[in-house]
Amino acid sequence: MNVIHENVLIEVQESEKNKNCVILPEEMQKDQRIGTVVRFGGSVPFEEKALFGSKPKVKYKEYFDGEKLEIGDKTYIVMNFKDILIIY
Repeated sequence: MNVIHENVLIEVQESEKNKNCVILPEEMQKDQRIGTVVRFGGSVPFEEKALFGSKPKVKYKEYFDGEKLEIGDKTYIVMNFKDILIIY
């Protein structure tokens, strides 16, 4: 699978389903909006490519320009690199 233009492919980290051994109902589960950069397009600027090359964890915007994908048992997001807020 290849990513094109200024897009990045992020593997989404699962939301917190339990807290202190108590299972939380779905509406109370927090979506942390954290994931790992898996791939990125060729039009991503050089500075970001250097950071994304090590597959860092990132925090992204709640409302992003992109799409969620389910591949196997994993969830991915394809979004513009500009929708990433923090690189850990």
